[in-house]
Amino acid sequence: MILIECDNCEKTFEADDADAGGKIACPYCGDINRVPAADADHNSGTPKSGEPIAEKKAGKKGSEPKQDRATALGLPPDSGPEQHVTSVKPVMFRAHPLLGGISVLIWLGGIVASLYYHTPWPLIATALATLFLAGWWVKKQTVKLEITNKRTIIRRGLISRSTSEVLHDHVRNIQTEQSLWGRITGIGTLGISSSGQDDIEILVTDLPNPDKLRGIIDAYRPM
Repeated sequence: MILIECDNCEKTFEADDADAGGKIACPYCGDINRVPAADADHNSGTPKSGEPIAEKKAGKKGSEPKQDRATALGLPPDSGPEQHVTSVKPVMFRAHPLLGGISVLIWLGGIVASLYYHTPWPLIATALATLFLAGWWVKKQTVKLEITNKRTIIRRGLISRSTSEVLHDHVRNIQTEQSLWGRITGIGTLGISSSGQDDIEILVTDLPNPDKLRGIIDAYRPM
């Protein structure tokens, strides 16, 4: 009898000496294997490659598995359970420095003016600037973009909340837009649409590093 190790399933089976030099199907997986000429080594229990079975299997098990694109970038693997990758919120002053600067100046100016002028107008200006800045901050803080190794999720709202998500396997198009100021400060807009929708399902403005976020999603989507 000739001892053979299947090239496909790596299981060992025996072949008759009459099959030496021909081909035979593996009884476990059906893969066709070549039967070497019968000799002392094969009859003694060494597989056709001339390498002992234990050493050959140990070498294959010890080899490192092929990395996917996400793992190669230092991200959680694409396979396995869902894992959090990153979360990001829109920024305020980096995206709109002029609007933010004017609001802060009005707020500070109102406080300083109220110390010298005993009229209600400086306090009114300070109160309006405070309300504007507080509302702006709440609006940005209640928007959160979350990326996992399986999907991208956008959550909006404080009291009334809405959630939208796109599976990475279904992503058809990713759009990023940056103005000149956005390219200088690293701020931009990210839009994602899936294969089942014509419109953009996830659209978030004033995000930091939109190209980096796109690269993370690209690492998990089919390319």
